[in-house]
Amino acid sequence: MPLHFAAKLKKFWQKLIFYCASNFGWQAGWKNKPRCRNGRGDKGFSIVEIVVVLGILTFFLAGGIFVSFGSLRGQNFLSEEKMLVDLLWLARNRSLNNFGSSSHGVFIDEDNFILFQGEGFSYAEKSEEFARDRSVEIKTDTGENQIEIIFQKLTGQVLDPKALTMSDGAREILISVGAEGRVN
Repeated sequence: MPLHFAAKLKKFWQKLIFYCASNFGWQAGWKNKPRCRNGRGDKGFSIVEIVVVLGILTFFLAGGIFVSFGSLRGQNFLSEEKMLVDLLWLARNRSLNNFGSSSHGVFIDEDNFILFQGEGFSYAEKSEEFARDRSVEIKTDTGENQIEIIFQKLTGQVLDPKALTMSDGAREILISVGAEGRVN
């Protein structure tokens, strides 16, 4: 029985060597190295293959960068909107809670959002500055660039209601501050 198995194993190896030699271009024997399709025996990629792969990678990377910049610009716009609305709500809540026994407000100029305490920005007792993105333009319905919104203490009402328009050129959003101090 073992001799029969050894004969079958020898026949299997012979068939395997013949198959490899005929399909992979090997010459007779195990010691010879496989040859490439071009017949010269050198290994590696041709310059055409490398250029094609680099072109495909460049195409995908350029598309990814283009999409990333667009989403980054949109994210900056949304974060500016959120910051402004949060500051308006904070000023209103401080006024309603009579924090510091005075009115609170938000002043918007070209570079900053300024949260202040007092009857007006020029009379402010305390203020906190928050830098803003200059690419986002904020104007009122009358076209003002410097905007002051003051919430009255204890009531949270606004004497001069405003409608603010935020724009980055691609999109636009309206934020309104009503007479009762509601921020939409």
